Formats: sequence, structure tokens, C-alpha cells
Amino acid sequence: MKPLTIETFSALVRTGSVHRVFLTPYPAIDGGGWFLDVDHSDNGQTRQLHTKRGGVRVFKSADAAINALRTCGYSGQVVVVVKPEGD
Repeated sequence: MKPLTIETFSALVRTGSVHRVFLTPYPAIDGGGWFLDVDHSDNGQTRQLHTKRGGVRVFKSADAAINALRTCGYSGQVVVVVKPEGD
């Protein structure tokens, strides 16, 4: 599977392929952070938004993640996950 980049996410938004986005805590870094888990219909792409270098894109704040969604033109449902599965 190919990593889902911000450019690919924007293209999926334009084609109506994004169903919803999960804003999920990323506790693996000091101070925490947030990542975006995207429910979309492109089976060739991962669900997590990645950087161009391939790692999961971690936002320092929920506001920063939401601003990235707006920049891509996404206006659909965002589900905030307070506690990830397994915790």
C-alpha cells in the first residue's frame, strides 16, 4: 500500500472518496500529538495521513490537524477519538 500524503488526500476529497476522518491521539511522542485516520474508498492507499518521507504525520494540536483538513477542502465528518483502542 502507498502512504496517504496530503496531496493524495486532497485528490480523494475532490473526488468525493473520503467518508469521514478520525482525529486520534498519538501518545508515542513526548507531549502527545494527533494523527488523522481517513476512511476512504481508495484501497491502494493507507488510512493514516503520512509525511512525504513516509512516516505518520503527527500534528502538535487538534487545531493544526483540523486546519490541514480545511486546507485540503475537506468539510465532512470528523470523529474525535479520545482514547485509542488498546489503551
